Amino acid sequence: SGLIAVTALAPTAVEAEALAKQALLSGPDAAAGILGRHGGIAVDEAGRVARIGRLKPNPVVKIKLPAGAGLPGMRA
Repeated sequence: SGLIAVTALAPTAVEAEALAKQALLSGPDAAAGILGRHGGIAVDEAGRVARIGRLKPNPVVKIKLPAGAGLPGMRA
């Protein structure tokens, strides 16, 4: 199908499982339409990750630490 993994969001686990399976079997072109309402993630054979629907924006985390500060065991 061109996809190797799909995770779907839905109000129930049964619906999420059905949507994920439908998207996986339908392929990358149809997955966005299937997962669009509630959101989901699809991984294609090349390892590209597509966030769909509510998950579409890639999360961005920025942390600024004071100079010289760091986490224990972390090298600068």
